[in-house]
Amino acid sequence: MSQSLADRIRGMAQYLDDPHVIAKTLGLEVSIVEGVLSGAIPDEALENYNIAKPAEIKIVEQKRFIRSRAIGVVTTNNYEGSLLTAYLAANLANQVSYDVALADFNELPVQPTLLNINNADDAASINFLFSEDDDFKEKGKYHPTIKNLSLFLGTTNITQNQVMSDEKIISLLVDIGTNYSVVFIDCPNTFRWKTVLPFMDFLIVAVDQSLIGLRRYALIYSYIDTLNVTDRASVVLVNDGQTNNVPAVDARKYIHMTGNLPVIGVLPYDTVVRKPENILKPGKYQAEINNILRQIFTDL
Repeated sequence: MSQSLADRIRGMAQYLDDPHVIAKTLGLEVSIVEGVLSGAIPDEALENYNIAKPAEIKIVEQKRFIRSRAIGVVTTNNYEGSLLTAYLAANLANQVSYDVALADFNELPVQPTLLNINNADDAASINFLFSEDDDFKEKGKYHPTIKNLSLFLGTTNITQNQVMSDEKIISLLVDIGTNYSVVFIDCPNTFRWKTVLPFMDFLIVAVDQSLIGLRRYALIYSYIDTLNVTDRASVVLVNDGQTNNVPAVDARKYIHMTGNLPVIGVLPYDTVVRKPENILKPGKYQAEINNILRQIFTDL
C-alpha cells in the first residue's frame, strides 16, 4: 500500500502542479505530499498508512517519522480552552479503540481536575514529566474510567516551568506521540508558541464570544499568521448565549473578516459541563464536541 500511495502522489503531480490540490484530492496533509515529491519522505515511511485513520506522518527532529496526530488548543480564555481540550480528548477516547493522550503544558495545569482524577487513589494516573536528563519513552497510566486515555503534565509548579526549555517540551511531545495515535495539547501561554505551535498538525483557537475574546482573537490570528500555521488552524466559538456575549452569527462575521479561519464549532454556555463528573454526560455541549470531532477525524 505504501508504494502505491507514493506512486499515486507522483503520478498526480505529472498533471497537477499544486501539492495542495493533490493533498485535498487524496485526503492527505500537504506536508506528506510535499515530502514524497521532494524525497524527504521515503516510500517505506508510508507503509501501512491508512487515509481513513487519524494517524499522520510528520518530520520532526531531522527526519524522525512519528505516527501520530498532534492537536493543539490555544485560547482567548484559559479556562474555556482547557475545558474544550479535556472534552475533546475524553469524548474521542470514549468512541475509539486506539490510545489517546492529553498533554497539559500550561504554566498552571488544570487537566487533572477537569478529567476528574484528583483523588489520592487515582494520583498514579498523572505522570509528571519533568526531567532534564530523561525523556518519556513508554505509555503512561490510563484514566481510571476512560481506559484508553492518558494524561501527561509538563511541570508541577511555576518554578519548574520557568526553567523548562521549549526544546524539552517538544522532546516530550515527540516521545508521547510515538506511543499514541492522537495527542491533544493544552498549549502553554504565548511565550512558548513560536516553538510549540509549528509542531501541531491541527490547531484549534477557542474564542470566547465576548468583545474582549474577539479582540484577543485578532491578536492571536496576527501572531499565528507570522508563524505560518494558519493553514492548519480552525476556530471554535465558546460561551454562546452567555449574558452580554456577541451572538454566534456576529462572532462568525468577525472571524471571517479577521483572517477567515474556518469555524468548526459553537459551544453553548453551560454551567453543567464545568462539573468534572459530567465530562461524558449527554447534552448540547457534548453534542457539539462530537460534531467538532467528526470534522477532525473522518473515522468517526
